[in-house]
Amino acid sequence: MKFLLDYHVSPRVVEAFRRIGGRSEVVHMAHWHGADYVQQHGSGDLPWLRVAGQEEWVVVTGDRNTLLGELFLLHEEGGQLPGFAAIDSEHLADIGWIARRLAEVEKRFAREKPANVQVFL
Repeated sequence: MKFLLDYHVSPRVVEAFRRIGGRSEVVHMAHWHGADYVQQHGSGDLPWLRVAGQEEWVVVTGDRNTLLGELFLLHEEGGQLPGFAAIDSEHLADIGWIARRLAEVEKRFAREKPANVQVFL
């Protein structure tokens, strides 16, 4: 399993996840593809969501509105969907909590295709 942390999530989650024994690959958007998708100059989330789906990532996000709408558009165009794990605003700054929830997702969905991982943490 591969988790892609979007810009709403602290990059410190990567190390916290490793410290608790997480085995999945975890990358922050700022380090993914040389940060090519951090600033998209108004093009929206679809460009990087397409790539995330093709590469079978589970997107970890605090954006429960815009991003989910973009995922719907990706589905409508027939693109391969990434998985998603949405974090509520109450826990968005809690690095340890996010890392522990990702470890639970890793165990629970270990045999699933990433597009089948659709959870609200």
